[in-house]
Amino acid sequence: MLQSLRNLHGSRLRAGDREGTFSDAFFRVEDGCLTHVLVDVGGWLSTDRVLVSSELLMPPEGAEGDDRWRLSLSEEALEAAPRWGGAKEAEGIDLLKWPPVIVGPFGSTVSPILMYEQIRALQEREEASIASDGRGPQISRDMQRASAWFGLPAFDASGELGRVQDLEFDPDSRRILAIVLEANGAGPDGGREIPYGALRHIGGEGTHLVFQDLGVRSG
Repeated sequence: MLQSLRNLHGSRLRAGDREGTFSDAFFRVEDGCLTHVLVDVGGWLSTDRVLVSSELLMPPEGAEGDDRWRLSLSEEALEAAPRWGGAKEAEGIDLLKWPPVIVGPFGSTVSPILMYEQIRALQEREEASIASDGRGPQISRDMQRASAWFGLPAFDASGELGRVQDLEFDPDSRRILAIVLEANGAGPDGGREIPYGALRHIGGEGTHLVFQDLGVRSG
């Protein structure tokens, strides 16, 4: 069953020995793969957002009455995780001093330096696209922030389809598989799920999405 990213936003989760709030997710445009999640582990009157590998995000264990997602990491790893204040503030973080201590459930070590390079890519996004040989999509190389896609208008060759309501991902593969349009959007495509693989282009400055021709309208 696919998981709604919109429903995860703002939800409570277990982070080590603490509780946290799911703040956002980052993904690669070319394949929709979630790479990092942003989690607020601060208290009632403070914000303490940490950036961790999506490999550490685990679905609910199925305990009765507990439907919280969780981060599979120790308190020490949580304390050592890079703090996030946005791309501008991230420039002031010297991640060369951070040890690669965040280890996923399969023994893979997450490099803070690599994280920082990916954060920089978010800020320095260019309009350059992947060279297309006619067989694949022509889309931006950079990672995208999931929340930035909510509300974006979507188009195909026939015109506007509606606005993005949600992104749905497979918890096992951590890949976004469907883009959901607003149910109350204009036109008969409201509430429609579009396969992520149908994405062909992201408009300049991330203002809209363009899909392959999706054919006859429903309704």
